[in-house]
Amino acid sequence: MAGEAAATRSGQVDAALRAPLPGQAVLVLQGGGALGAYQAGVYEALHEAGIEPDWVIGTSIGAINGAIIAGNPRMPASIRCNGSGAV
Repeated sequence: MAGEAAATRSGQVDAALRAPLPGQAVLVLQGGGALGAYQAGVYEALHEAGIEPDWVIGTSIGAINGAIIAGNPRMPASIRCNGSGAV
């Protein structure tokens, strides 16, 4: 029973992620060293869900990550970071 409920919730979340978003999507990235890696994961999850930000705003490490996100063309999902920071 619990598994069925979890599957239903997951299906609802998946459907919600694929629905068009109202207005503009804004990605706000804050500073703070270790958050840089977390921010990369958040962007990757948004990208995989088909959500691309219209605006990217950041401070400190968030500004660096934001510049990388905004300054690069959308890469195909088949291209992944090889761990060295290079693609």
